[in-house]
Order: sequence, then C-alpha cells, then structure tokens
Amino acid sequence: MTNEERIQQFEKQNPPFMLYDHKDGSFSLGLPFTFLEGRYKNYGQEAFNRYAIERGDPVKDGQFFTHGSGYEWETVFQKAFEQDNDLQRVDFDSEAGAFFCYADDLSLLEDFGSRFRTICEDQESFSSLVCQALSEAEQETEYHMDHNTVKYNIECRTRWSMEVITPEQHLHIEKGRGVELWKGRNITAEDSISGNTIEVNAKDLLRYHVTECEEDYENHHILLRAEPVQNEVPAESVSM
Repeated sequence: MTNEERIQQFEKQNPPFMLYDHKDGSFSLGLPFTFLEGRYKNYGQEAFNRYAIERGDPVKDGQFFTHGSGYEWETVFQKAFEQDNDLQRVDFDSEAGAFFCYADDLSLLEDFGSRFRTICEDQESFSSLVCQALSEAEQETEYHMDHNTVKYNIECRTRWSMEVITPEQHLHIEKGRGVELWKGRNITAEDSISGNTIEVNAKDLLRYHVTECEEDYENHHILLRAEPVQNEVPAESVSM
C-alpha cells in the first residue's frame, strides 16, 4: 500500500483528523478547525467548554470560544501520551486555529492519530482529560513564573548556546539544543565537573530555581546559575 493509500484509509477511518505527506520524508497529523464542517464543525469543543465553566471563564469571548485553541489541543495530546516514549519522536507546530504534530514515521502518526481519536470520541473521558491537562499546564506555568526557573529564563532564548551551573553540574548546551530542553526532552550536554558528556533530565532541570542570569546578546549565549527549589526534593537531573 502506498503512502497516499494509507493516508486515505486513515482519514476515512479517523475523521476529522488528517494526515499529510510533505514529500521530504516527514509527515504530519492535523486537526485544522477552520476547515471542519458538518458534524465535525466544533469537534471536541464541548470538553473545552466544560473546562471554561469549571474555571469560571465565559464559554465564548465574543464570537470565539475561550478555550480550545490548537495550543491547548497540543497540551491535551501530550498529556494523553505522556507515558509513551515515542512521544519524544514527535514535534509540534500548532497554531490558534489548528493542531499539528510532525514525525518522520508515518506509522507512528497513524498509531497516535487513531488512538487519540478513540480518546476524543469518549466524551466523558475526553472532557476529564482536557480539564486535567489544561489545569496542570496552568499550574506548571504559574510554578515557573513564581520560582524564576530555568524553563522560564530560556523560553525566549531556546536557540542560544547555554551554560547551566547547578550544585551538581556545569552544563554546556550547544546552540539550538535549548529548543528540545525547553520542550521537556532529554538532551546530551558536556559537564565540566565530571568531564563527561551526559544525558540531561530535562523535566527536573527545567524546574530548578535561577539565582543568577547573564545574557550575551551579541553572541546569543546565556549563563544560568540554578539550584533545586527549597522544600522540593529533586530527582537525579542526569543519567550516565
């Protein structure tokens, strides 16, 4: 079966999700809201409206729904598969009016897409997932803002080179790798203390509290001194 035939079969079995072959070895799974019609016009929106009501937000802000953007669908998708190691093989490029994720493996997106649609079709379970995912994301955002974390400090500098100095490591992160780190993906980095190249546990390091920040705008380089937040017991930030 050709890729085109596989895509046609997937879309027939999993509406309104769509697959795209970019003809460069990459594929994407999408849910472009503005193109949905008929019974799928406001697909999944009831779950996001429930979240709005639980928060005390208006369901609509003018003519648009308050919640249910592509970014929020992305958050829900990531929550649904947070225990799946293959999620790290997927990149995201959502926008306000559409959810999109990319991979270089069509089978991977077929699998994620069909499983996600099954979740979406169970209205009660999907509503619970949406409320949990968005609530946790909001809490995590507040955490990073309140604690002046590594993630908060590199958010707009993810393509810079970085040094992150903690009580355990002095990490040298190459330009561009901060994107993966900020997204919560483990990366490898040189550690001046051990002299080794190590795997950095992104989830733990991103939560470290920044005590000092030096920015070199000319060379696009940032140096952070950071430490675990008091009263929080950190897991190991690296694995050998």
